[in-house]
Amino acid sequence: MRHRINYYPLIHSLTYHLSCFFGTPFVISPIEQRHVPMLIWMSDRFQDRLRLKRSCLDARRALPYSHDNVFHSILGLLGVSTSVYKPELDILNGCTNAE
Repeated sequence: MRHRINYYPLIHSLTYHLSCFFGTPFVISPIEQRHVPMLIWMSDRFQDRLRLKRSCLDARRALPYSHDNVFHSILGLLGVSTSVYKPELDILNGCTNAE
């Protein structure tokens, strides 16, 4: 069985009152464009591999995140080492004991 993760920032619907606001400046964009739900699902084996601390993730559930977190969280999950990675933007940073 393979390790698996699915990362879903739910951004398909960027229309609001029959207008498309994709690329609209932040200050005038509708709240529906700025507040986007996100779902991260990991197989049990992937969670075991990361030695994921569920209580840590549960404590962070209500914190505000943005699309800025997606890139850095994926790099962290995959263990990619690069100078552009910012651990403070990684949603899971500190919630794993990955080797």
